Amino acid sequence: MLASIDGQGSDLRIQTDIGPILGVWRGDSPVNSGESVDVELEFPNSRAWGDIASHASAEAARNVPSDLIVGTVIEFFDDGILMVKIGGSIVQVELDDSPSGDLVGATVAIAPDDLEIYPTGL
Repeated sequence: MLASIDGQGSDLRIQTDIGPILGVWRGDSPVNSGESVDVELEFPNSRAWGDIASHASAEAARNVPSDLIVGTVIEFFDDGILMVKIGGSIVQVELDDSPSGDLVGATVAIAPDDLEIYPTGL
């Protein structure tokens, strides 16, 4: 849920229930600061596993830089799709490589350098 906005045009810093996020707004019309909008997050570019910081626990992840988005891996598919729970949302992250070991339950931190924010219309 987008709670507040700081920015103009398509580059926005939003306050969400998981903390502040910087991303590119992909809605047809602009949103205003203070407006509540249900949104979907998308990482359009694939990543290497080495670009995603993995942490043993959510407690350890609390010390990551504030510009990273922290979530929990809920599933990893053989085709390289990582399903990550971020706040109350599920986000797909495509990986270029296959990490070893069981990823389910791992806490990860992802740089939102290509994050796109779409309104869901709900």
